[in-house]
Amino acid sequence: MGDGLEVPGHGVAELESHDGRAHRVSEHQNFLHAHGSNLRCCSRCAKLPPPSLHSAPTALDHCPDPYVPGNVSYAAGDRVSVHSHVFECRPPPYEYYCGVDVLGSADAGRIEEDGGIVRAREYYAGAWEPVSPCLETGTPTGGPTVVPTGFPTVQPSLLPTSEEPTSAEPTPSPSDTPTDLLICPHPYSEEYAPRYRDGYLVEVSGTVFECKPYPYDYYCTLPDFRPRPGVVHATGPAWSDAWEKLGPCGHPDTDGPSGAPSAAGSGQPSGAPSGMPTCEFRRPW
Repeated sequence: MGDGLEVPGHGVAELESHDGRAHRVSEHQNFLHAHGSNLRCCSRCAKLPPPSLHSAPTALDHCPDPYVPGNVSYAAGDRVSVHSHVFECRPPPYEYYCGVDVLGSADAGRIEEDGGIVRAREYYAGAWEPVSPCLETGTPTGGPTVVPTGFPTVQPSLLPTSEEPTSAEPTPSPSDTPTDLLICPHPYSEEYAPRYRDGYLVEVSGTVFECKPYPYDYYCTLPDFRPRPGVVHATGPAWSDAWEKLGPCGHPDTDGPSGAPSAAGSGQPSGAPSGMPTCEFRRPW
């Protein structure tokens, strides 16, 4: 074993090897020596604790401004955030590429973080340096929250309130009209598909779909995996691996339910509102 090479951030110790000679060895070498194929470790190797090879970076208190594709004003040292991670523009000669959208708008801003591994993209791999995670403020949860409308369900009484019936009219049956309906998000767009990620909601044919979390969210960016209502597995890729079907949706300005028809056709408009509850549209985010 030769002289130890000091690695920045790791300690260096002088120890006695199996041939009786003193050598300098770094913490990094000590770790490789103790855990590698050569197990004939010196007597003082154990006194140097191995360094952590997988220490997670500490998240910053807040995220900087989001990355803007094609922003030619980016300069060395500028920091941006993408998907709750901070990236810093490197100095020249890489600085120029921080503001160049080489691949066009379809792939702009694809600085992503998946499980600690940053995907390599040739047009920014040398320009943006990953720094650390950061904490988003006011970030939506991504999952839809269905809020009850608060209208109680009126059940017909099984017991008469008096010995004689108060009315000869039959008791109306409960309505099948839903009381909760999601507001339709933006329609699915192949042009915007490369920016879809975990938690994104889209609308296809009056149905809401949510992009599944990692690792399936990558397929949400591929138009071949666009949601297809009524098709579990298409002849090509299986869209259901990337998108979760949440249910039907409506537009409050156009899809509101009409009033219930009166029991008797009097020909005159009813002066009082019907007893039917109206659908209340609530946003899921």
